[in-house]
Amino acid sequence: MSRDRIDQRHFSTQELARFLGVHPETIRREAARGRLRSIRVGSERRYPESAVDEYLRRAQGQDAA
Repeated sequence: MSRDRIDQRHFSTQELARFLGVHPETIRREAARGRLRSIRVGSERRYPESAVDEYLRRAQGQDAA
């Protein structure tokens, strides 16, 4: 849990979808494929800010290639 600090922001699926400008199902699909790290909180998924940063860095690297 060292990468998921308790004091960092955690996005809900809806929040992250709005932030990235995509459909919530896209967020769920990326998490299911292992491309976007998430944690479960009850029955919901939360996406740590660090996981979102990693995901965006990888996505930008793929666009540059």
